[in-house]
This record gives sequence, structure tokens and C-alpha cells, in this order.
Amino acid sequence: MSVLVNVAIVLTVVFAFSMQTHHLWSQGEDTPLKVSMRRLLDYPEEYDGKRIATIGFLQLQFEGNALFLTEDDQVKRNYKNGIAIESASRPKMSLNLRYVRVEGTFYAKAYGHRGRWSGEIKNISKATESQTPE
Repeated sequence: MSVLVNVAIVLTVVFAFSMQTHHLWSQGEDTPLKVSMRRLLDYPEEYDGKRIATIGFLQLQFEGNALFLTEDDQVKRNYKNGIAIESASRPKMSLNLRYVRVEGTFYAKAYGHRGRWSGEIKNISKATESQTPE
């Protein structure tokens, strides 16, 4: 009986491992992690150097491209609730002052122009208008 139990345990572990490996492989390296702006701001080190997708209020202006947690944060210039957007991969101007879903690489220790932001998103591959985040 104990041999059968041991075999069952080994098979269960092997099956679970293969399913996890398949999930990671099928997700792909370029598939961004979906993460809220609040989580990015609260736990930036967890996402440092990773491809992410997040929704925030976009501001495009000279030396101030950023994604804010809320429209109110943008209006009040609450930089601590904002993440810089790399100028080289800036989204199109038609998305300015709208809620936008952005996909790119997040850097926790890059603080944008004048170091006032709470991280930076670079290498943006996609930016689309979105609904207000919940």
C-alpha cells in the first residue's frame, strides 16, 4: 500500500510541475503582467525590469510625460502618484489627458525628468484608450 501511495505522490508532483511549466511557457516572455497603478506605486521592486500592462491617466507634455493614478492626481500634480513615460516611446497625442492602458517595461529606480516620479515605463509597445480603472 505504501508503494502505491508513494507512486501517486510522485505522479501528482510531476503532473503539477509540468502544468506550471506549460503555463509559463505558453504565457511567453512578451506577455505583460497585468498590474494596477496602485500596486506598481506600492510595490515597485516587484515589477522592476518586467513587462507590465497598467491603466492610468496619461499626461503628455514637454519634460513631463507621465501616467497618473487618477485624473485628480494629474490636476494636482501629485508626482508621487505618477510614473514617468519614456519620451522615445511616447504614446500618440490623441491619448493625452485620457485614461490609457499602457504596455511597456517598468523600472522602479528610474524616476524620469528631475527625479520626481515613482518609477518609469520604457519600451512602450502598446497604448490604447481605456475606461477609468476600478
